[in-house]
Amino acid sequence: MSSKDDHTLHSRYKVELLEGLRTTLSVVKDAAGNVGVPGLQAGIGGLGVIIDAGLTLLDNSESAERLLQRISELDAVIQNVKGTTEEHIPQAVFARLNRLSQQWQIKGEEIQALQSRSIARRFFGSKKDADAIQMCMNSISESIHAFNVCIIHFSLLIIIHV
Repeated sequence: MSSKDDHTLHSRYKVELLEGLRTTLSVVKDAAGNVGVPGLQAGIGGLGVIIDAGLTLLDNSESAERLLQRISELDAVIQNVKGTTEEHIPQAVFARLNRLSQQWQIKGEEIQALQSRSIARRFFGSKKDADAIQMCMNSISESIHAFNVCIIHFSLLIIIHV
């Protein structure tokens, strides 16, 4: 088993443990309301919030890794296309490929910057980080869509001029 597989398995165990603990705390919190100990229910609820933040932190790490991998794969395709067919690609399309690659590089750097912060900062900012990761995913999806529209436009121009 590779170290990546070990890491994925280890992360899955953490998630399962935290989800099990969250479920247990939810049941205990409900029962704690009937015990009559002041603050017990609120304290257990607070632990639930901490567990949720931990789960979000783990999810963010996995999402960031997947996104960085996807950016790398997409950029490799672009670099391959640019390297093998540069003389056949209209200059405007070639320039658009360069901009697309640069946009993805910037998004990758943003994700790496999020992931390079201390675990405490990532823990306390886990909700904000989840939103930032989602925004990067959306931006990449939108850039692919815009590129597709660009390609359709250039294809139509070629067809019209033929």
